[in-house]
Amino acid sequence: RCDLFLHNPGSSGVAFKVKTTAPKKYCVRPNIGIVAPGASIEVQVIMQSQKETPADLQQCKDKFLVQAVATGATDASELDSATFAKAEGKTISETKLRVAYTSPAVPPTVSEEEPTSVSAGADESAGAEGESMALKYERASKDLIAATNSYNASQADVSRLQREIADYKLQVTDLKSKMVSGEAEVATKAPTGFSLLHLLLVSIICFLIGRFM
Repeated sequence: RCDLFLHNPGSSGVAFKVKTTAPKKYCVRPNIGIVAPGASIEVQVIMQSQKETPADLQQCKDKFLVQAVATGATDASELDSATFAKAEGKTISETKLRVAYTSPAVPPTVSEEEPTSVSAGADESAGAEGESMALKYERASKDLIAATNSYNASQADVSRLQREIADYKLQVTDLKSKMVSGEAEVATKAPTGFSLLHLLLVSIICFLIGRFM
């Protein structure tokens, strides 16, 4: 591929047309157009893909012809073959260009040691990252086990406290029952008058008094 830059330094429009001696070999875009005053335009010349290596690769004979002529047209659709036809009083500028093939720039070669070092560095980095992930996983697993054990111990303590509270409640209920039963028993045994012993003593005293008086 080759790029042509056409510049119009004048004060009026210039029509251009690009021709080649090998139209089936090259693609020119655009091959015809108008360059406004003081403006520039880029023309791309692209070589079509070849099935075989050109026989004239070393000494190419292909040529291009760039024609330019002043015009009052404002659009390329207004141009025709008569625009570039030679006539009396018309000035047509023609520039011939010869094709020369050049080899593409060869990218800098990379020594065989560099990919090895890069690969080794990548392997070391991947190994270090894998080891770090393994350590993080192991640490997380230990933390999870410790948290689970702590939770189970807390649940056991809660269950033990609940059992102790239930026992205390039973003991309090039993004490209340015993206290109520004791008060009732005391109330039942409390004396309401003279007992049988008192009556016996009174009878003996009365008997003695009646005998000796």
